[in-house]
Amino acid sequence: MNHPITPTPASACERTRRDFLRAIGGALIAPMAGCVRRPGSPALAKDYVVTVRGLIAAEDLGFTLPHEHVFVTRADLPSQDMTDPEVAVRELSLYSAAGGRSLVVLSPIGKSRNPAALRSISERTGLNIVMATGFFKDKFMPPGTHDRSVEDMAALFVREIEEGVDGTGIRAGIIGEIGLSSDRQETKTGRTATEERVLRAAAHAQRMTGAGINLHFDIGGDLAERESALDILADAGADLKRVALSHFQPNREQIPHFHRIAERGCFVEFDLFGLVKVIKRLLPEDEVMFGVIRRLVAEGLSSHLLLSQDVCFKACLVENGGFGYAHIQRNILPKLKSLGVDDKAIHTMTVENPRRLLAIQRTY
Repeated sequence: MNHPITPTPASACERTRRDFLRAIGGALIAPMAGCVRRPGSPALAKDYVVTVRGLIAAEDLGFTLPHEHVFVTRADLPSQDMTDPEVAVRELSLYSAAGGRSLVVLSPIGKSRNPAALRSISERTGLNIVMATGFFKDKFMPPGTHDRSVEDMAALFVREIEEGVDGTGIRAGIIGEIGLSSDRQETKTGRTATEERVLRAAAHAQRMTGAGINLHFDIGGDLAERESALDILADAGADLKRVALSHFQPNREQIPHFHRIAERGCFVEFDLFGLVKVIKRLLPEDEVMFGVIRRLVAEGLSSHLLLSQDVCFKACLVENGGFGYAHIQRNILPKLKSLGVDDKAIHTMTVENPRRLLAIQRTY
């Protein structure tokens, strides 16, 4: 059972981060860690996670999928839209029945978030759902995004984390998935100037709120693009230990790169397991894929690995012949165990690592 943490009321704060942003006109300078606690006001003991139903203790997350979607609309492929809350409840109930406790819905601003429906689904399934804030790739950004400054974007992300989305009071709990275009796209444009501003805004918002960050990279993209994006985040003051990089394929040739990402403190996210029936030849052969994960665990990287499915097509759902949201528990983990990956490493990848990414530390 989750144990909600009552947030410190505004009356207990000398100055909130929102007031701070307003007072300086949105300019982001030194980060403020929460509001200033008045002498004698009670301290809040536990780190917390922001879910669509409110704050929970980070230790109550349990088994967590760090990269999923619940509602998706596709202008180019409407037959694969996911829009029915009743279907979502049925599919996510299968995940809950398999031992799932929490999931992160990485649909950013303008990408079918539907906060009220997510909260209703969370209430009906008993799952903890963490909703995202942020902007996806350039061509998917809402109108007007390209005119926003870094400071304006960061203020929006902070507001959605601390106050809620569009007046609903339903708060985001992670910044992502921040979309970054690739040189391998048809346009060959690579990362855009607006996307770089979004990266910097994500770093500033993380400093202001303590939220984690998830970065989207095109599948099979240039590894150097990932490194340079991390350079931008680091330059803007982000805590790279709270950053996850999405859409890695467990390939042998990328093992040195996985180590470099881990050395920078980041999470390497293998999150394509749910898409193999939709996008053919998305992952290496099982022998290679599971062998790479086993090797990374043996080489000490279990504390930097995340596992998820990225359910984002109707065809991914069980009722349409897909693997659904419980694929990690039902199929992936048993295979890893059969190859010698022990329960401790699995617990680290599926419970401890998502918790470290999502937990916001109490500082007042």
